[in-house]
Amino acid sequence: MVPEEALTPSEVLRMYTANAAYAMSREHEVGSLESGKRADMVVLSHDPTAVDPTYIRDILIEQTYVDGVLAHER
Repeated sequence: MVPEEALTPSEVLRMYTANAAYAMSREHEVGSLESGKRADMVVLSHDPTAVDPTYIRDILIEQTYVDGVLAHER
């Protein structure tokens, strides 16, 4: 892949969240962190939009929440 053709981490996050919810016609309930929406999310060890893209694979999942409830903690 040529670097200028690569997606940014922010673009990828949007594709996996808001855009995926829209594609499933579920943007009213998932896809972003808003009051009244389901809160399935993870807490990461580092901000994937702030690290060098070559190190994104090293980011750890610290916590996992399902419907706003802590389901797993590292």
